Amino acid sequence: MTSRLLVLPLFLATVGFVLAQDKKDDVGIVGDYRVISVTKAGIALDKAALDEMKGVTIRDGKLIAKLPGEERVAAIKIDANANPKTIDMVPSLPDTADGKKAPEIVLPGIYSLEGAQLTISLAASATSPRPTTMTSTADNKQFVLVLNRGPVAVEVKKGPTLPTTKAEAKKDK
Repeated sequence: MTSRLLVLPLFLATVGFVLAQDKKDDVGIVGDYRVISVTKAGIALDKAALDEMKGVTIRDGKLIAKLPGEERVAAIKIDANANPKTIDMVPSLPDTADGKKAPEIVLPGIYSLEGAQLTISLAASATSPRPTTMTSTADNKQFVLVLNRGPVAVEVKKGPTLPTTKAEAKKDK
């Protein structure tokens, strides 16, 4: 009887820890990603545009897209226990022309994480139903983003080259 009383608090603490972890649903997808493909309404972004993208970081309930010269941030809410797993994305929008706060829109979506590959499928608009597939067609107008876990590109500014020989160093003087 005494041993059961000692085990009960440990069991409850473990259950509490597991429940607390469930509240942090994004824990499985947190990280840095390279952009593999972007498709909207069945049209894939071309390779040149993909190469310009620096990557995506997911952390602290946010998806941060690193684009040339800027970052775009969207709040995300994940339900890893749903089937399929769901993601709701709330992009940060600029204020309106008259200075009023832009209305909040929520784009419903689903996601799948298989190994290092994260695929996100978002509805065409806030009024569209949550996607049920990871495909983008002209009919469903869904936005599908395929990411691979790994380091994001770092923008390196090229500076002057340094001389590699004594002759080059004298020539620069």
